[in-house]
Amino acid sequence: MMIINPSICGIFFPWILWKGPQDSNGVYATFDDGPHPEYTLPVLEILREHEIPAAFFLTGQKVALHPGLADEIRRNGHVIGNHGFSHSPMAFREKEWILREIIGTHEAITRAIGRPYPLRLFRPPYGRFDPRFRRILEGLGYRMVLWSLLSGDFSENSAEQLIRKVDDHIHPGAVIVFHDGHSHGPVLIQALPRILRRIRDRGFQFRSLPDPIFGPSGGGA
Repeated sequence: MMIINPSICGIFFPWILWKGPQDSNGVYATFDDGPHPEYTLPVLEILREHEIPAAFFLTGQKVALHPGLADEIRRNGHVIGNHGFSHSPMAFREKEWILREIIGTHEAITRAIGRPYPLRLFRPPYGRFDPRFRRILEGLGYRMVLWSLLSGDFSENSAEQLIRKVDDHIHPGAVIVFHDGHSHGPVLIQALPRILRRIRDRGFQFRSLPDPIFGPSGGGA
């Protein structure tokens, strides 16, 4: 599924950040499943060339293997979010296991950066969660961020098709999910510069998460 209806989702789950305001020209680039030794640095270079801010939702296991890449994301000025330690589905798992996944990732990122870092954003692997997550995340000082546009880069073998899919579904306030930590990374790297240019050519402006427009509770519906 490329796109969800965040307005409907926001009615049932208003505590989750799905998208920005519909009357805004802002869009939000996010990257999941990294850091990856082959793909993260090329993605960072593309973002640097186009002066695009982004949010990277990192897995603790990969951060532990590639701590320098996590710090490179920070040094490039991007937001870092928590994507769980093992990238295993979290919904309806034992609370203690969920806490280990989130806290373990938090600690891995802090060690990689070498200083306290204001980790506040969490995205569950595969977007799967259950109602307990609201209280769990509030207790840890996190806010859940999902999306309103899933690029599908994790299953796409054609850069042209990936470009077309994003172009067809981009919308005001879109929170877009890409993946810098997936085996289809070469397709993303080939397509990403054209995707970014095309989005800007259509009058959208890339913004960073968290953004003041969301207000204290995230908003965006």
